[in-house]
Amino acid sequence: MSDLTLAQVVQRFVSDLEHLFYNARISECHRKRGGLAAKDHMEKTIGVLADYVSMSTEGKLHVLGVFSKIVAPQVPALHPSMTIVLQVLYGLSEVGSTTFEVDLVHDHGELLRKETVELELPPPTGGTLGTLNLLHRFVGTVFEWYGLYEFRLSLGKENIATIPFEVVEAPDRA
Repeated sequence: MSDLTLAQVVQRFVSDLEHLFYNARISECHRKRGGLAAKDHMEKTIGVLADYVSMSTEGKLHVLGVFSKIVAPQVPALHPSMTIVLQVLYGLSEVGSTTFEVDLVHDHGELLRKETVELELPPPTGGTLGTLNLLHRFVGTVFEWYGLYEFRLSLGKENIATIPFEVVEAPDRA
């Protein structure tokens, strides 16, 4: 038996779980698509809203403050800053120019905001599977109503993810 601390054991366990989850995700993608090299559409691996995101020079995402609820004392409510974090796996058939579209929609169906960004999907390096990290920041977003909202995200003509969230009234502190 080694002299590992509890923290070291937990850290190794979490690392092993992360590795297993990643491999299971890749295996599932491989099974569903008949192989990654034959992949004919993109696969979302991460899709969240966060307060802060950065990316290392190696392309690793550092995500802080993931949320699905905005608590506001009143509406209209100004949310100072939020970032959509989207990671997508893609195959060789998706390489090239495409568009990234973000639609912000309220639950009553109204399109509140639409943004489009042109981007280039580079050929994968070291294999047939590419990874695209998209970070799209919104500053000073005003929410007119309490209720459910969602970001609908698409790459090219493909709907790649939906990120639901809600704006709720702050509880009374009486």
